[in-house]
Amino acid sequence: MLWTLSLSKSNARRVIDKMITRFALILCTLLVSACSTSVNLREQNNSPLSGIKISQVRVALSAEADKMRAENLYYSHEKLVRALEDNLNSSSVFSRNGASAARLNLEVTSIRTRSTFSAVMFGLLAGDDHIKGTARLLDESGVQILAFDVSSVYAFGGIAGGAEDVRMSWLYDDFSKSVTKILVGKLQ
Repeated sequence: MLWTLSLSKSNARRVIDKMITRFALILCTLLVSACSTSVNLREQNNSPLSGIKISQVRVALSAEADKMRAENLYYSHEKLVRALEDNLNSSSVFSRNGASAARLNLEVTSIRTRSTFSAVMFGLLAGDDHIKGTARLLDESGVQILAFDVSSVYAFGGIAGGAEDVRMSWLYDDFSKSVTKILVGKLQ
């Protein structure tokens, strides 16, 4: 039995408009979710934070992230450290010769990078590229005064996801800016 749908021109136009609206909404949702950053404040003690200057920065990989590094050929620890140093140097909270000896310890806990083929051909369906980590700010005696988790995600596909340098540079910069933004907001 053959089913046919008979719609008047006004009803057909309404159906098409609804379909276009739904498609646009889905597309916008996918685009917004393709790149994101999240920061989760874990712990802050009661000592005053304003006026503290960070004089040392240490970036390390957790044991799990170190294992992931072998599988993620596009990740460069040196480029992440450089991006973090650049962002912190341009902020008002970093001073190599600061009166305070506060230290920032950043532990990268998870790394994932897609192959170029997967990023181009499958886009969001191939998962995401991400860098996740935990930042801990220690005072001059080594007591933790602030801790937070940072996560940067890049999941674009097609041409936008095809260039490893673009994807990874965005991740390094976004991750570093997120860390710096939290520190500037908390320490000023």
